[in-house]
Amino acid sequence: MNEINTRELGLFELFSIGWNIFKNNIRAMLQIALLIGIPVSVILSLASGIITRMLGGTDITALIDNEDLWAEFITSGMFANISAVNILAILVQAVFLPLVTMAVADVSRDFLNGTAVNAGRSILNSFSKGTVFVIAAIINMVLTFVGTMFFIIPGLIVTVWLYFFDYAIIYDDAGSIESLKQSKKLVKGQFFKIAVYILFINLVSSILSNIVYYIFGGISMFFAGEVLVRTLTIFTQTFLACVVSVFYLNRKALYIKNENKNNMYF
Repeated sequence: MNEINTRELGLFELFSIGWNIFKNNIRAMLQIALLIGIPVSVILSLASGIITRMLGGTDITALIDNEDLWAEFITSGMFANISAVNILAILVQAVFLPLVTMAVADVSRDFLNGTAVNAGRSILNSFSKGTVFVIAAIINMVLTFVGTMFFIIPGLIVTVWLYFFDYAIIYDDAGSIESLKQSKKLVKGQFFKIAVYILFINLVSSILSNIVYYIFGGISMFFAGEVLVRTLTIFTQTFLACVVSVFYLNRKALYIKNENKNNMYF
């Protein structure tokens, strides 16, 4: 923990410390992935199955290539129903998967502080922040969407600025607006470096997800198999949540250190 609080950590150092947290608390990570991940995976798999049955073998590529057929399709009741199911699935992901992130962040803090880790307690702590998170997440999504509408670049800037907001909620008990402001403060002055780090973290996330699908993708054609693949993917992402937890704590420590230094001159 002293290392996190005293100097800026490099990208691979973040991964190294994150891996140490993950491997020493793998049971807690698995419990979090199962207790939160399985219900989410079931809902998402059901949604995927419902959409597949609604389409009934419809060739989407052919529809897109034919303007008349596509226009007819998007004005049909089938499209409206598919959109409704898809929006529900997106909302489930947006609301519940970050609860995994916050629970892992709570476990990471306990481990780094030398406190006994308890996955159940961390999950409850995560759920207790649910309302605050949902409000912050909605604001985040709106700002990102609006930013993306303006030639994409502003949306990417907002994404980097607000990257840490859920960690601010669980670590600093920040409110919805406060968490967004806290994230932006920690990014200030290091925007491009943090953007590169985020890009690398997302790349690793994609690689891990693809590895899971490559190994277990063959069973995803069955409902139980799809739930398993989704849950395993969530489990692999707990490692990255450990990494970002260290990232946040390091950025916060450096920010406080810099603020204290500045205050010495006034």
